Amino acid sequence: MAATPAKWPGYMGVGGGGTLGGMRWVLIFCCLWIAACGRVEPGADFVFITEAPHNRRDPQKMSYMHDIRLAHNLFETLVNLDFSDMTLEAAGAARWEVSEDGLSYTFHLRPEARWSNGDPVTAHDYIYAWRRAMTPDLATPYADLMFYVRGAKAFFEFRVEQLKAYARNVERGGRPVNRPPPGPEGAGAGESGEGRARLVWELALDEFDRHVGLRAAGDLTLVVELEHPTPYFLQLVAFATFMPVHAASVEANTHFDPNTGQWEVDNAYWHRRDQLITNGPYVLGDVKFRQHTDLLASPTYWNRAASRNRSIRELIVESPNTALLLFERGQADFWPGAPGGQFGETLLKQKHGNVHTVTMAGTYFYNYNCADKLPDGRDNPLKDARVRCALSMAIDREALTRFVTGLGEPAAYSFIPPGALPNYEPPVEAGVRFDPVAARKLLAEAGYPDPSRITGLSILYAPVSIHEDVAQAVAHMWQEHLGVPVALEKLDPKAAAQKQLDRQYVISRSGWFGDYPDPNTWLEMRTTDAPNNTTSWSNVEYDRLIRDSMSELDPRKRMQMLRDAETILLREQPMAMLFHYVFLNLYREDQITGLDSNAWGRWRMEKVKVNRDSNDE
Repeated sequence: MAATPAKWPGYMGVGGGGTLGGMRWVLIFCCLWIAACGRVEPGADFVFITEAPHNRRDPQKMSYMHDIRLAHNLFETLVNLDFSDMTLEAAGAARWEVSEDGLSYTFHLRPEARWSNGDPVTAHDYIYAWRRAMTPDLATPYADLMFYVRGAKAFFEFRVEQLKAYARNVERGGRPVNRPPPGPEGAGAGESGEGRARLVWELALDEFDRHVGLRAAGDLTLVVELEHPTPYFLQLVAFATFMPVHAASVEANTHFDPNTGQWEVDNAYWHRRDQLITNGPYVLGDVKFRQHTDLLASPTYWNRAASRNRSIRELIVESPNTALLLFERGQADFWPGAPGGQFGETLLKQKHGNVHTVTMAGTYFYNYNCADKLPDGRDNPLKDARVRCALSMAIDREALTRFVTGLGEPAAYSFIPPGALPNYEPPVEAGVRFDPVAARKLLAEAGYPDPSRITGLSILYAPVSIHEDVAQAVAHMWQEHLGVPVALEKLDPKAAAQKQLDRQYVISRSGWFGDYPDPNTWLEMRTTDAPNNTTSWSNVEYDRLIRDSMSELDPRKRMQMLRDAETILLREQPMAMLFHYVFLNLYREDQITGLDSNAWGRWRMEKVKVNRDSNDE
């Protein structure tokens, strides 16, 4: 923990402000420390704080950590992953078998597993859910996770072409035939409106049944065939994208857009407790947008006897000051991921006994748009790896984490955090170090002896948490050390995320937490065609190494392939690694059990028990 002032002296003049709080912080903390520790109001057995409203409730569409955290309470995957020791546990499947060649997985579902309406959970529900994620209709950022299943990628591409053909037919008014001929080019013919779109979807379903390696061998047996052996497939299956959904109720809330041919699910389904049917340890209770979400123990959950609480309230609190006040007054039991910056540093300096730090399996970084042209049509200097490396070399990460972020985060010289995985050590020696002199030489080699000629650069970010402080600091470093002017572009979180997805940015703030314990969860996202590769960076050798590693069964050889791939990534710098996340988790250790500290930010909340008696005076 740094004992120096919270702001880097060279940064304090940027953006027109000195400190970020001054007397405001003194007053806040004086009030907090004299506040009595009252009890949580009667009601929920366990109350935790989330700092942002949810983006998605559909498990196949979600990608944000707080969305996934909630989903694991409502839905249960075939297997669970205990992130405290990386062990797999039987969940929706009581047992499974893997073929000798590693290409076939047979999951035997629990006969006692029930949906919250009492229906049995069947293999057909899993197939329905996984098929949703294999279609462009859903536009899930994790569609590629399904491509391990035999035929899934080909089905996705079939549907893409089918929808393109449908759109062409809509433009020319359709063709009056009784039924479309087989194949994508038949799309859009026949019936009008939604009926025509449904007819086209029936063709897609036939394609799925004939070519995709998913089948139900009875209601309680799911057989999955893979494209190639995947050593970490069971870890993948524990991820949110692979959660089942209640096929009948989702289908009842699905309609087809007659203009695009795509199916869509009424978003209200995922938010209404009188509609949403779940198979996890909880059902949805009262929901008030931007205020709270209540979860109630499901009376039909197969393992309800092992749950240690009967109700949970998630408080949506966007103000860190308010969140801390609620925690201090005893109105919340757990606050995961409290912000850093001066707020977090002040907490740590107070030696607050309820603050617990953990280095996370996640990296904070800046994406460089590597396309040939900038969004405004000008030539893009960032398409040259030398320019990208030079910018990265002009960032003083040690100063950034010492004076700006405030939590003592480890400076990042690799994409995968060191120590995050038991059998993999990232090639940190390939990462760029702070060296402004070498950075200027690189720029000169790239044709910029006068770096001030590099124009059109901007940093896109959402002005929440520490993002603005970091953006101002990095922009100041680039100006100070290289003479490169960089503008700041701040948008609300959803607008910033969409602009990044659309690749309409120059440099953008981003972060990535591992989804499953394998290097691939970081490295695959930078392959050329990966949906999450918003940098437009492409490297043939990198793609080959990632592709070949997926089917390599020798663990030592596979890890070396992945290490070689990360070395290429670090030398080409399609993104500037800044630091590895440190989380501040607030909870009273003497009152709460079942919150196993882990670097992945995953907790099985049905295992949490709170004893508030020690708050009584």
